[in-house]
This record gives sequence, C-alpha cells and structure tokens, in this order.
Amino acid sequence: MDSINIFGQIRRTLAGLMKSLSEEQLLFIPDGFDNNIAWNMAHVVYVQESLTYRKSGVETITNDTHAAMFNMNTSPSDWTTQPDLAEIRELLKITGKKLASDYEAGVFKNFQPYTTSTGFSLATIEESIAFVNFHEGLHLGTILSIRNFLNR
Repeated sequence: MDSINIFGQIRRTLAGLMKSLSEEQLLFIPDGFDNNIAWNMAHVVYVQESLTYRKSGVETITNDTHAAMFNMNTSPSDWTTQPDLAEIRELLKITGKKLASDYEAGVFKNFQPYTTSTGFSLATIEESIAFVNFHEGLHLGTILSIRNFLNR
C-alpha cells in the first residue's frame, strides 16, 4: 500500500469518527488535554495542506482564518468564535480526495525541502506525504484518547 492510499484510509477513519460524534463531544476538552477533537481534525487538514501545497507553491483550500485557529501552537482557548464543524467535516473529505488527484496530476513538481519542528527532513513530496500520514496518525491517537473520556 502506498502513502496516498494510507492517507486516504486515515482520512476516511477521521471523517467517520467526526460524523459519529455530537457537537458537544467534538468541542469537549478533557482534563490534561490542550485541544478538542474538532481542533485535531482541522489541524491535520491545515498541516497537510501546508506540508504539501504550500511547500510546493500551490494554492490551498485552507486560509489565514484556519491558520489562526488550527496551526501549531493554537488552541480552542484562543478562539473568539467556534469553528464551523460542517466546514471541518467537508475539509476532511475534500482535501483528502484533492491530495490524491493532485498528486497523480503532478501538481507538486516545485516542492521545497523542509525540516519539521520535530526534526524530520522532507526532501520530496513523497516524503512529505509519508510524514503527513505519521502526523495524522499521531492526531488520530489523540482523538481516540479524547473519545475515551467521552465514554466515562
């Protein structure tokens, strides 16, 4: 299985989780956590676009408003308004499908190498997509941990 297929599976899993939870559950921050499920869902979308589209000089769907709410070092405690949960659901789907089709179409030909805040050096779009999978897997784990608090 290649990185694009793994990415698609992760996104389907995230979308299914998001669909199964109420607004209250998506916005709940358990003790010991800095963020909620909604933030984690939108964060992976924003970071994926940053590490693929932005690093290739290609226009993104996410914007400055998304950056202010969901980039690294942001938190729901900083929000002045609640995020649009329907938009996050849609972004999970759209950006997942768009990455696969744009990769196949070769739109990432100008990828600029980048070193992540955790020290991973990404020299190619393929390495970046593999890292995106790692990153989304970490956040999937966090989402599942938060969901466990909902069932207590």
